[in-house]
Amino acid sequence: MTIIFRFFLYINLFLFVDSNFVFAGSNNGTTGTYGVTSDQFYLSTNETYTNNGTILGWRRSLNGRYQSGTTVLNNEGAIIRVSGAGAITYGGVLAEGGASGNIIYNYGTISAGGQTLQIDNSSNNTLINYSTGLIEATGGSAVQHGSQLGGASSIDNRGSITATAYGVTASTRSGYTSSYTFTNSGTISTNTTSAAAVLLNSTSATATNSAAGSITSGYNGIDSSATTLVFSNSGMIDATNHGLALTNTNATITNTGTIKGTARGIKNNNIINTLNNSQGEGNVNGALTYEGKLPTNYNIIINSSSNYGKLSVTSGTDSLIFGIHNTSNVTSGTYEDVLTGVSTSNLSSLTGTYGAYNWTLASDGTNYDLTIAASRSAYNQTVTSSKLINTASKLETIRTNGTKTTLTNTLDNLSAAQLESAVKKIQGANTVKTNTQSVKAQSNFKTALSTVTSPGSSSKITNLTKTNQGNLTFADLQTNNLYTKIQPANYSDDSTSFDYKNNQAPVNALEFFKS
Repeated sequence: MTIIFRFFLYINLFLFVDSNFVFAGSNNGTTGTYGVTSDQFYLSTNETYTNNGTILGWRRSLNGRYQSGTTVLNNEGAIIRVSGAGAITYGGVLAEGGASGNIIYNYGTISAGGQTLQIDNSSNNTLINYSTGLIEATGGSAVQHGSQLGGASSIDNRGSITATAYGVTASTRSGYTSSYTFTNSGTISTNTTSAAAVLLNSTSATATNSAAGSITSGYNGIDSSATTLVFSNSGMIDATNHGLALTNTNATITNTGTIKGTARGIKNNNIINTLNNSQGEGNVNGALTYEGKLPTNYNIIINSSSNYGKLSVTSGTDSLIFGIHNTSNVTSGTYEDVLTGVSTSNLSSLTGTYGAYNWTLASDGTNYDLTIAASRSAYNQTVTSSKLINTASKLETIRTNGTKTTLTNTLDNLSAAQLESAVKKIQGANTVKTNTQSVKAQSNFKTALSTVTSPGSSSKITNLTKTNQGNLTFADLQTNNLYTKIQPANYSDDSTSFDYKNNQAPVNALEFFKS
């Protein structure tokens, strides 16, 4: 009897202490008391919890500690608000860790006086904050993705995140390897003078701030010491201190938007392998400002003669390799002040090429100007036949991208007449597409093959033609000496362009196009 009495006493005491305890499922009304109630809903593994109403409390309103595979859906108009920390928690300290594979979809409001979303000491978690969603922390960090225990986690913010400390954090606990994907097309804003809007310290981080994305901070926009960081910005990063403050050992940065800070746009203390930049001329915020160790490679992005990247350096160390990004649209002329604050010792080279252009950097005493001049006429400007312009344009693109240099180097050395003849040959050969198309799809080509192969032959190429099965490869053509014999019906043979007799290096167009 004593044992039974104690059992019921313990149950009654438990219910008295926290009479709001229920197991997860859904909420369609108003529950809890702001500043008082805690742990209203305990999530269980692989469970989906949906909130359509209002949940008020002190802390840990939705508690998913130690659980995995849960999904929380906070719908538009729904509210989860606590006065303390952990409106939703999957573990705040290591002892509470171990949760994995949990998902939060927020269309409504999630608010806390401390850390709003505690996703610490866990792994493989996903957060999507939709355009109607608000995640706010009035006395701490909004999304605490710290001390990850390995795996791959992500946040996709399309709505608003506000905080008085970090807006979003992602870090890896010592001894673990984790990756983190961060995407922002909404707004992230913080008003502290000691924490960044976004902290990316996981082992590797892939981050994107899209054209609609805005990150503002009273300190740094983004802090990162991730071992590997790939960051693309086409939106706005505006910070009181630095836009980006980096201590990565392997970073690639592409900026086609605006990165600015009252101090610097980028403060780099370690290694940026590549910095691609279009911020500068044509941007109301001016050049991308930069301090610290120079990027190993700096590629200017040129959109037009009035819209191109500028880099203004303060206290730059080491040297950079200057180049023109392969998406650039260049014309002959001078692009002024593309580099400021660097000297000849900071530049590995002052000359280079970009497609059909040569470029030169020259100092005017304060800045470096970039002069671009055509080194030759483009293929599509040299050929005169309108029927060949499309093929010539594709070849010019290939040359600009720096691929298939054996072919393009040979084309560069041809006269105008020889180039036109070569393009004609390539255009004719390209219609064959021998490697990727089935013989069945090449009826014209099949007919042509039938006329040059013996009807009684048992060779592979004849059998493929007759049976209309299988794939006819370049090797088949080469073996049967057909790759130079099949031409379109209206093709006129100009054999001088790639003829050893005329000292021209032969180029096998089919070998080039088959890949």
